[in-house]
Amino acid sequence: MLKSKKNSVAMLFGLLVSAFITPVQAHEPRDGVANGAYNISVGNRVEPAYAGEPNAFDLIIRNADDTAADVQEIEIDVVILFLKEDAIDAKVKRKAKLMDDLRRDRSQPNRFNISYLPTKAGAYGYHVKGMIDGNMLDEVFVCRGGSQNPEGRSFSCINKIQKFPNGKKNKSDDDDDD
Repeated sequence: MLKSKKNSVAMLFGLLVSAFITPVQAHEPRDGVANGAYNISVGNRVEPAYAGEPNAFDLIIRNADDTAADVQEIEIDVVILFLKEDAIDAKVKRKAKLMDDLRRDRSQPNRFNISYLPTKAGAYGYHVKGMIDGNMLDEVFVCRGGSQNPEGRSFSCINKIQKFPNGKKNKSDDDDDD
């Protein structure tokens, strides 16, 4: 009986941990892209994402049967979009090609990243275009409300991070100076 409870607790703990650290939870999944060859998920490497904190474009590639894809050749360009709002048809306020190299994750070979530093809070998107093992990919992803996923699954927009101490003096600041 005790062993059964321990196994149940361990299994529950494992499920809870995997629910919080599984990267696709805060990504937008799309099925049947690149000529129907792949299912992909796109988002920010670090979620939630904050202005002024380093982050990365994050791409996870799976085969059509949802197994990890064994990608041999990948050549994609990623244009990051700063948008007026989190909608797929939102006005693009600024855009720039991410210039850093696309890097394959060592522990998850079907996962690729390009680092960048978001400098302003707001709605962001990614235009991903190129080739994956000879299959053309051309997709646009927008945070939160711009998701094209039928269930609305998406990545977060860039948030403002709370500053502390923020330079403003509160009445309670005088109470104790440790």
